[in-house]
Amino acid sequence: MTQLFVDGAAWQALPALAFAVLLAGVFVLIIRQNRKDLVELEEILANESGEW
Repeated sequence: MTQLFVDGAAWQALPALAFAVLLAGVFVLIIRQNRKDLVELEEILANESGEW
């Protein structure tokens, strides 16, 4: 295992891993914002339907 790090083969995977983590973080933020927007939209629709 130590020899793998010395050879540098494991270090070649770090940029791909960092990109995957960053992409996952972006997806989490997008999903959170979409949920907030959905709750806000449901509140607006509930208020409008109550006015009828």
